[in-house]
Amino acid sequence: VIITQKIRHSKDLGKNLRSLRIEAGLTQEETIIKMELMGLKRPEKFTRRWRWGYKYFWIDELKALKEIFHTSYNNIFDIYE
Repeated sequence: VIITQKIRHSKDLGKNLRSLRIEAGLTQEETIIKMELMGLKRPEKFTRRWRWGYKYFWIDELKALKEIFHTSYNNIFDIYE
């Protein structure tokens, strides 16, 4: 099932995802490969949107990242200071 709802971006969401990726010991390229292995098509577009601060993320992308980073949605949406 493909989930097509969008979640609006906040400035902190990109920072949180970057922190979680680093904590997981993954590069952006490794994260993209893992997303592709989970069936997400063209996840490199996701990292481009993430890097350039676009205003939305797809729920299926965030679900995959939650699993890849072994974290919770609370951690994804928390503000890291």
